[in-house]
Amino acid sequence: ERPVPPRAARIPAQTPFRTTPSQGRAQGVILDEAPSFIAVLCGPDHRIEFFNQAYQRLVGDRVLLNQTVEAAFPELEGQKYLALLDEIHRTGEPHVGHTSPFLVKRSASRDPELVYIDFVYQPLLDADGTVSGIFVQGSEVTDRVRALKDVERLKALLQVVERQIPTFLYIKDRDGRMLYCNPAVAAGVGKPIEEIIGHTDVEFSGPGERTREIVRHDRQVIDTGTTATLEERIAGSDRVYLSTKAPYRDVDGHVVGLVGVSIDVTEQTRMRA
Repeated sequence: ERPVPPRAARIPAQTPFRTTPSQGRAQGVILDEAPSFIAVLCGPDHRIEFFNQAYQRLVGDRVLLNQTVEAAFPELEGQKYLALLDEIHRTGEPHVGHTSPFLVKRSASRDPELVYIDFVYQPLLDADGTVSGIFVQGSEVTDRVRALKDVERLKALLQVVERQIPTFLYIKDRDGRMLYCNPAVAAGVGKPIEEIIGHTDVEFSGPGERTREIVRHDRQVIDTGTTATLEERIAGSDRVYLSTKAPYRDVDGHVVGLVGVSIDVTEQTRMRA
């Protein structure tokens, strides 16, 4: 029979996962190896009576068993967690936290590290309804939070780029309908973005020769699946644009449209003439 790890040897009898002794030992092993961090705190001073391996990894190498949370985690001073535990022990109301910042000192030789956790504080009740402890369960989500922040920073940067650069940026589907364009495209065409998105060049620029040439270039890129760089002019303007158009592919590699960038090269063209 597999022994119960030391961290699991002190699971209080009032917790809901205690049944027969043999079942208790098996459940202790399962809880100890669970991927989410788990701890059981007992009494009004929140003494740590059980913690699993994931909990130890979260908080680093420190003495935990039979320690109060306040003694085991001096870095919690000024953070919300001690006050939350006191409130739950007083009211008996559970608490759920999402992407909560947690400043933890994982090593005596390192500065406190900011991590993010999803967690639940669930009160444990005696037979008479008195709160005798708190069950702690959660997961570290630092990587997810940082990834989301990176995405938000990238989105903000792209918004600055699309608003401020004079270069045309656009995406069209296989039928030539505009799926996306930046404000520079709208300014060049002389139409609001709302009158461009979902429409073809013929619809928002008219069926002239310059528009037909753009449509031919688009079809070449979509039909051949190759990138093309060429000079283009738009209807109603004397400006010359150097356009680079590449196939827009779905996750399976099928060409579903094109992505384009067009730069105004009017002055360079005139200097060559």
